[in-house]
Amino acid sequence: MPKEAAVAVPDGDIASTPPEAARIAKKIASPVTIKAQIWATGRFKAGGIRFADNPQEAEKAASDILGREIKGNKVQKVLVEERLQIEREYYAGVIVDAIMANQEQWHHAHGIVKALREDLVGKPGFPVLLLLCGNKEKESLEILKEGLRDLSIRLEMYGSERVYDTDFLAKRMRTMIDEYRKERRAKES
Repeated sequence: MPKEAAVAVPDGDIASTPPEAARIAKKIASPVTIKAQIWATGRFKAGGIRFADNPQEAEKAASDILGREIKGNKVQKVLVEERLQIEREYYAGVIVDAIMANQEQWHHAHGIVKALREDLVGKPGFPVLLLLCGNKEKESLEILKEGLRDLSIRLEMYGSERVYDTDFLAKRMRTMIDEYRKERRAKES
């Protein structure tokens, strides 16, 4: 989706072993970032993201990360990608149906509300697009609407009717990001 929305995506691939990480770094032929592939935020502070200037350093970093437990998750794969100079960083999250679809799904919706309320304090207009589908979808969407209604963010929520409509979702996300950037530039001027 990011590439379809003309968002630059660094070159990279997934490795399950340190030698694979070295091969990917050699193919990229520039400094790389090695990122633990786990379902958790805060990987950098937990030691799950490392930097390497060459394939040997990438292999060592992957060796240090693979097999570790980070935030209760065993690292079985790492993303080896081209290291970029970052001017601004944005987070885009995807909630996968397999995680959300269970009989107690509304508990996850409460967790999302809590996380967004903590992370988006002081970020008025920040774009958030939530895609939620599966069990208890209607109830979960209501929990999200109620829990986030007073948060001054640019929020759009979609249910199962849009789950496979990647073109629509990519265009909406691109529009939301563009509006946010325009609003921020106007405030900075």
